[in-house]
Amino acid sequence: MSTTQLRGVCNGFISASYFGIALLAGTFLFIALR
Repeated sequence: MSTTQLRGVCNGFISASYFGIALLAGTFLFIALR
């Protein structure tokens, strides 16, 4: 596996984790403010 592929995989994991955190926060806010 080349360095470019490795960096792409890392970026994918980071963006996926950010998306998951944002989704959890949005769901929590939606339930709390309902």
